[in-house]
Amino acid sequence: MSWPQVKISEVTDIVSGATPKTAVSSYWGGDIAWATPADLSDLVGTYIKDTPRKITEAGLRSCAASVLPANSVLFSSRAPIGHVAINTVPMATNQGFKSFVPDNKVLDSKFLFWWLKAHRARLEAMGTGATFKEVSKATVSRVEIPLPPLDEQKRIAAILDKADQLRQKRRQAIALLDTLTQSIFLEMFGDPVSNPKGWRQATLGDVIFKASDGPHVSPQYCEDGIPFLSTRHIQRGRVLWQDLKYISEEDARVHWRKCKPERGDLLYTKGGTTGIAAHVNFDEEFAIWVHVALLKTRHEVVSPKWLECMLNSNYCYQQSQVYTHGIANRDLGLKRMVKIKLFVPPLKEQVAFVDRCGAVERVIGRSRLQFDEADSLFASLQHRAFTGQL
Repeated sequence: MSWPQVKISEVTDIVSGATPKTAVSSYWGGDIAWATPADLSDLVGTYIKDTPRKITEAGLRSCAASVLPANSVLFSSRAPIGHVAINTVPMATNQGFKSFVPDNKVLDSKFLFWWLKAHRARLEAMGTGATFKEVSKATVSRVEIPLPPLDEQKRIAAILDKADQLRQKRRQAIALLDTLTQSIFLEMFGDPVSNPKGWRQATLGDVIFKASDGPHVSPQYCEDGIPFLSTRHIQRGRVLWQDLKYISEEDARVHWRKCKPERGDLLYTKGGTTGIAAHVNFDEEFAIWVHVALLKTRHEVVSPKWLECMLNSNYCYQQSQVYTHGIANRDLGLKRMVKIKLFVPPLKEQVAFVDRCGAVERVIGRSRLQFDEADSLFASLQHRAFTGQL
């Protein structure tokens, strides 16, 4: 089935965002929801209903931000490119967005949402810039999308909604399994806040011998080569090998002079979505971006898997958020993260914990494989949806 292709600017108003001066207190703490790309990074589902930070009317007037009406489509155009959500309440954004207000007579918001999700890689490839990639308003305006009849758009969106709901149920089951690991942790070691068993107090800096990060400029990507991981590839207790970018082995060797990941290290997110840890339990070579910290652990003091769970505990995560600075560009600096407080049980107790978690990890692994299969099927469904094959 062939549908007409139209420029996105012909069926939407494209709205950029802005940030009021952070030093002016009267601009902040108001009633106007104000979104950043980081607010979309952990979003589950389609809709954004609230934001951690809000601005005042004075703050809105002080900058180039606009209030988007409900049912607009928020699209992050930098740091990173490609997060998408539909707002359920009027909302402003920072400058990291090119948002769309659809003409609801010809374009369904949910249809546009799913089209943007399905074409994230293509949109990311349009980004330009030396320090970080960004998709400009002019570039976005020229993007062409299919435009089936409105009823057909809604039918397609409804099918993708239902398929995504099934996929999300698998994700929720995995999340429940993930809580078992933290339950075992609390059972064996107690709540880190009260430390009821009196374990030795320490800081993150005491249990590692080096903290470094990747290059501070965007690398030259290539079609194949060494995987280059960013924040979105680091999940709690897991490295996500999907939606990868690659750099040449020559460039990777330059990066490795400063920061070479190896088995037994920890990856710890320090930009955008901060405070998420995953240990390296594999031998494949890869490189990391500036927004990911590499922690070289003192193996005579801590087990990498145990430290991963400790850093992912609510106790350490909350500290990481305190040490994360910035609004538009959030950063958990290397010199700040090493101040995070934790306790250190004897290594023998940590190893016993890792052994107990082994069975749970195997079940989680099988569940994740099933989810990845469902994810691949969903991607195929998206392709058929936007080529008129549903």
